[in-house]
Amino acid sequence: MNYILEAASAIEDEKTKEEEELSSDISIVYCIDVSGSMNQKKKNMSRLQCVQDTISGQLKDTLERFPKRKMALVTFTNFVDIYGDCTMEKTRIEAANLEDFDFIKK
Repeated sequence: MNYILEAASAIEDEKTKEEEELSSDISIVYCIDVSGSMNQKKKNMSRLQCVQDTISGQLKDTLERFPKRKMALVTFTNFVDIYGDCTMEKTRIEAANLEDFDFIKK
């Protein structure tokens, strides 16, 4: 019995047109807690810094692999800031309006 050892062939991740269209239909919304508790540090890094670093890597990876995928950002503390895809000004929903569906729909 003979064995041949060789490196695995390099396979380019070629996406079909259908796969490309499906990947652009997916939306990612990052909801980030920016309240005071996120400033607690462990090993000289706050919780918020850890989240920011992680999401930064995910954003870069997603942009490279799926450039048409839609992404949005929402932060919250005692109010909610909706940045969307960051092409427009943020929308703030104050605590008093967080349960007012009609207000939020606007």
